[in-house]
Amino acid sequence: MKKRTGIQKDLIIDQLLIAPFTFFYVGMIIIPLILIFLSSFGLVHLTTGIPKGFSLEGYRRFFFTPRYPYLYAFAFTFLVTLVATILATFIGYILALFLKIRKPKWKNFFISMMRLPLFVPYLIASFMWWTLLYPKGYLSMILKHFFGLAIPLTNDPLGIGIILCAAWMKFSIAFNIMHSQLEMLPPDLEAAARNLGANTWNVIKRIYFPLTIYGVLSAAAAIFLSVFIAFSIAFVHGTSWPRFLSMLVYRDAVERGEWLMGYTISVIYIVVAFLVSYLYMKILASREVR
Repeated sequence: MKKRTGIQKDLIIDQLLIAPFTFFYVGMIIIPLILIFLSSFGLVHLTTGIPKGFSLEGYRRFFFTPRYPYLYAFAFTFLVTLVATILATFIGYILALFLKIRKPKWKNFFISMMRLPLFVPYLIASFMWWTLLYPKGYLSMILKHFFGLAIPLTNDPLGIGIILCAAWMKFSIAFNIMHSQLEMLPPDLEAAARNLGANTWNVIKRIYFPLTIYGVLSAAAAIFLSVFIAFSIAFVHGTSWPRFLSMLVYRDAVERGEWLMGYTISVIYIVVAFLVSYLYMKILASREVR
């Protein structure tokens, strides 16, 4: 009887401890998501411009507007985000491997520099890269004068500025994850491989990469989701067309007062985020089954 009372007391204490987080999560995340979802169908009227009663007008405009501007913006956002994610993850992984393999004396200083982008505000970093990439920036001038390439590096229809800026801002995520994973690997694994004649490439291919692949996926998923919904980078480095999907949310909701499209695009964002998270969890689940 005393044991049962003690268990109930512990449960009550646990519930009280987790209550602030539960209220915050429900009030600040779950309820707003539900309101956005209902507003996209015209079932909740939080702002003006929402149809009265159930309506699929927002989704009709998103998928079937002539010339498909929203679908084009979605495809552009997805592809640019994918390229930026691959580039940022690759850079972060290579730098973490360098630190693991070479073990430089200035290791602590190197780690601090690699983490620097995490402490730079998004808008400041975006403007910083814009000053490097705009036509009078020194990176553009170097390409023009030394290589004869007069290509736009920012505010361009290919999203080059967005990709470069996002890769610099996000590679630290991959570096931190991969550095932590590589540091946790037993050093005996590399020593044994070296004794058997393995070179550096074989150590990376046979030991490091297989044991850190899920860290790579974790970094890629986190980077993809953060870049996909980015606003500051697209605001500074984007062009008039094609536009990042977040810029269409700003244009429709803020500039035009068409909040229905803002809610609709937000739901599209949420669906994509859930799909990416679902695929990531499925991959992790498949690992546990093995």
